[in-house]
Amino acid sequence: MDLIQLKYKDVKILKEELHRKQNNICPLLGVEFSADEMVLDHKHKRKDDPIGVNGDGLVRGSIHKFANRLEGKVSKFYVRYAFGRHIDLPSLLRNLADYIENPPCEQKYIHPSEQKKEILMKSIFNKINKEFKIRNPEKRDLTYPASKKPTKRIKELAKEYNIKL
Repeated sequence: MDLIQLKYKDVKILKEELHRKQNNICPLLGVEFSADEMVLDHKHKRKDDPIGVNGDGLVRGSIHKFANRLEGKVSKFYVRYAFGRHIDLPSLLRNLADYIENPPCEQKYIHPSEQKKEILMKSIFNKINKEFKIRNPEKRDLTYPASKKPTKRIKELAKEYNIKL
C-alpha cells in the first residue's frame, strides 16, 4: 500500500470524512460528537524513526480533542517510564482495564489514606468548652486545637458531658 502525504489543507477534509465513516462517534469515548469537537489523530514518531513502521506518523482516525490529549499523555508516560521493556502499551491498557474491573484482592480492606478524617467542628468544641467553663470556673478555657482534630482530652470531656463529636 502506498502512503499518502497529507498537506495541512487536507486535514479538515479527512477528519470530517473519517468522522462520518465513524458515524460521528469518537472511537475512544464511544460517544457522538460534532466534527468541530474532533481532531485528526495520528501516532507520533520519534525524530529518527521511519514513517509507517508500526504506524509511526500515520493517521489512525478522528477522535474527540480531549480523548486525543489523554491518549497523548498516556503514550508519553508509557515511553517516559520505559514500560516497553516489559509490555507493549495495548497489552498494558487491557491489563489495566481487567485489573480495575476484576481486582485480585478481595474488596474489604480500607486503605489508611481513605480513613475518615476526624475534624472537630467549632460548634461542637464551643459546646464542650461552655460545659467545661460551667463545671470548672476556676480553670482556664479550653483551646481549639490548631490541627482541628479532637485531642484526647477533648474526646474525654465530650464523653463525660455526653456531647457527640
